[in-house]
Amino acid sequence: MANAVMATNHCSCACPPWATTRVAPTKFSPAGYAIRNRIPSLRASVQNRFTRKQIRSTIESPLNTGAEARPCKRVTNLIQDSDVETEERQPAKIAGEEVECASARKRRVNDASPRMTFLFLIRHGANDWTERGALAGRTPCVSLNETGRAQAQDIAERLNAQPITAIYSSPLLRCIETAQPLATALNLPVRVEPGILEVDYGDWRGGELKELSKRPEWQLVQLFPGGFRFPRGETLREVQSRVIMTLERIRTEHEGEAVAVYAHGDVLRTSLAYYLGTPLDLFQRIQISTASVSLVAFHRLGPRIVGMNDIGGFPVVKWDEQKRKSDNERPDKAAKEPRQKVSV
Repeated sequence: MANAVMATNHCSCACPPWATTRVAPTKFSPAGYAIRNRIPSLRASVQNRFTRKQIRSTIESPLNTGAEARPCKRVTNLIQDSDVETEERQPAKIAGEEVECASARKRRVNDASPRMTFLFLIRHGANDWTERGALAGRTPCVSLNETGRAQAQDIAERLNAQPITAIYSSPLLRCIETAQPLATALNLPVRVEPGILEVDYGDWRGGELKELSKRPEWQLVQLFPGGFRFPRGETLREVQSRVIMTLERIRTEHEGEAVAVYAHGDVLRTSLAYYLGTPLDLFQRIQISTASVSLVAFHRLGPRIVGMNDIGGFPVVKWDEQKRKSDNERPDKAAKEPRQKVSV
C-alpha cells in the first residue's frame, strides 16, 4: 500500500504549520485493492459459519423437557443436505434388533485374535557321523546309534505331555528314527517334509570337519556364510529361504496348534536366526545340539523365541482361555500382553 501523500497550504495568517496540513486520500496498490474487495465476502463467510454452528448446536442439543437428542442433520447455508445418523448414538434397527456399528465391529475383529501357534524345532539324535565329527549331509541310511536312540526316547518322554497335534520330519533316516518314539506315544503319523531336508553340502559331504577346516574356503564359511556356496551345493541363504517358507506353511496350516518338526543342525540354526532377527552371517553363534528342542511361539504380532537348544525338562505349553477372554474385553492391555502363556 502506498504511503499517504501529505499536502500543505500556507495562508497569510500566523497559523501553525500543522493546522494547514491536509492528508490526501489513501492510495492502494493492486494487491491492496484485491484484499479490500474481499473483506465483505470474508465477513459474510464468518457470519454464515457462526450461524451454521448455532443451528447445528441447536439441533444436536436435547430439549429442556428431557427428550433425547435428535439425529444430527448437516446444514449448509441454511439448506439441509442429508440426514446423518451417528452409528454409536443411533444404531439402525432391523426387525427390532440393533445392528452392530462399523467401529464396534472393527474393534471386535481386532480383539478376537487366534490362539498362539507353537513350533517345537527338534534336532535329530546322535549317530556315528556326529560322534566322529564328519559332515553327513544328505548321505542316505545314516541311522541313530545307541546314544541317539536313547535321546529319541528321552525326547518322547519330555514332550509326551505337550498338546502336539502333528509331527513333521526331514526325509533322512536319522530324523525319522528320532521322531518315531514321540509319534508312537502320541499316536500320530510322521509326515515327511522335503522342505526341511539337510543342507546340500555338495563336494563337502562326507568330509571330516578337521580336514575341511584346513581349506581356504572354511574361513569364508565362518565369516561370511551368507555369501558362500558349497562346491556344487547350496548356499546357506538358499537353505534359510527354503526352510522358512516350509515352516511358515506348516504353522499356517496348523494355526492355533502345537507342532513338532524334526530337522538338522544348520537347518534349525538358520531358521532360528531368521525368527530372532539375527543376520545370517551371525548364525554360527546359535548352538543346536543333537536331540535338542527349541520352541517358537507365533501370535498375531509375530514370533517369540520361548526356548532354544533345550536338552532337559521343558515347560508344558497351554492356552489360558479365561485370560484370553479377559484380554479381549480390555483391548489396550491385551495389545501389550501375550494372549497365551507358557506355564511351568
